[in-house]
Amino acid sequence: MDAPCRFRAFGRRSPAFCLPVLALLAVLALCPPLEVARAQDQAPQAVQFLHASTADLPEMLRRGQVRVLVTPSRTNFYMAPDGSFQGLEHDLTLLLEKSLNKGRKKGEPKVSVLFVPVLLDELIPALLEGRGDIAAAGLTITPAREQLVAFTEPCFRDVRDVLVTRTDTPPVKSRYDLSGRVLHVAAGSSHAEHLAMLGRDFERRGLPPMTVVEADHVLDVENLLEMLSAGLVDNVLADEHVARLWAGVLPGLAVFPQAQATHGGRIAWAVRKDNPLLLAAANTALRQSAKRQTALFHKNFPASQAGMRWIQNPFLSPKTAQYVPEFKRRSEEYGFDWLHLMAQGFQESGLDNSVRSHMGAVGVMQVLPSTGAALGFRDIRPAPENIHAGTRYMGHLRDQEIGPDGLDEEQRFYFALASYNAGPARIRRLRQQARVQGLDPNVWFGSVERAALQSGLQATVAYVRNVRAYAIAYSLSYDIHQKRVRAAGR
Repeated sequence: MDAPCRFRAFGRRSPAFCLPVLALLAVLALCPPLEVARAQDQAPQAVQFLHASTADLPEMLRRGQVRVLVTPSRTNFYMAPDGSFQGLEHDLTLLLEKSLNKGRKKGEPKVSVLFVPVLLDELIPALLEGRGDIAAAGLTITPAREQLVAFTEPCFRDVRDVLVTRTDTPPVKSRYDLSGRVLHVAAGSSHAEHLAMLGRDFERRGLPPMTVVEADHVLDVENLLEMLSAGLVDNVLADEHVARLWAGVLPGLAVFPQAQATHGGRIAWAVRKDNPLLLAAANTALRQSAKRQTALFHKNFPASQAGMRWIQNPFLSPKTAQYVPEFKRRSEEYGFDWLHLMAQGFQESGLDNSVRSHMGAVGVMQVLPSTGAALGFRDIRPAPENIHAGTRYMGHLRDQEIGPDGLDEEQRFYFALASYNAGPARIRRLRQQARVQGLDPNVWFGSVERAALQSGLQATVAYVRNVRAYAIAYSLSYDIHQKRVRAAGR
């Protein structure tokens, strides 16, 4: 008898760092389509940590701030191209701000919501330590979490894990049609656990098992849905409200609620158990306007995503495939994985050499003319020279600004990426900040990127994660392309 579910890791890094050409999936988080701006071009955002405080609502009203812990997500909380914050949880927490200010007396300062971005694994610890007052990040209410925190009334009820495929696949009639499928899920989500329970039911019924593929830790469900739309994976499990939201934006997605792994879930905000007044205020705000605000968000969401770049198979389009030889050539010359640099080019310009930024950066790799001149290039406008200049600058950042001390090749690449976006001096300061906080200054993901979030550099965090996500998507795309080439040659 087969196991109830087969589990695989998807897009996890290889020991040699160069991403393998995977037959399955992997990575990001914060966002494609996030169209991340240069960190140094952003206006300052009030998102840095304040002194820890676990006091209840009266103290928050006195200081005029309620700190809301959020995790970067293209559905719940993200930075738009203009530098403003957007997302469903963002909009819902502004209802609380509006509600708290209704009862303020004349002359009293207004109360504002301060967003504090953190990584998912530190959401509840940060709340309990007093680094934020509310955790608003699409949290599912679970018995384990209820032991730690108090939840508001649900923002979403009867949440279902549903199958998402493409419109060109046969319709799915029930959950038992999941038997024998390869299903991709976000790492750290409850979806894998729910599929494991369903797999045991399949085993009792004598049905073929599912293969559950957990994505790399920086790939969120939105990344998986984007890859599904691009034809890189075939089946994704997602919360129904998220699946329907993105099916209205990404082409070719089909949502099958009849193929649900579980139902009855509840999503809510979390507060500390000893903050009953804040809990009551949050419930009042949600009760008054959450349903209307959620409907408005869903209505406006497609328009808010207009003009975003969606990942495509770059090897199918002559416009983007023309850059492959130059990326391969320069990557070999400077010791990079060419799929990583091509992914960086997509993050920078969408692999469009005609792009010009408002700061004067040009071409596929968005190189400033002054930078190009310093690197020895007379004209960086032609695509080959632009790609060469961007690659040479990445090599300079890796070898001269980052250096080899204490870092493996993979981490040197991530720190070079962060430096390309935010500047090497700023990244050096972040590494020192991480060291002071007891974090590993030689590891980007989960360590120095935490310091970057605390410093308001959401764009840089998103930039590095996006490039990693696109590199994995390009690995999948190249694998598909190579299979087609081999099949055509038979």
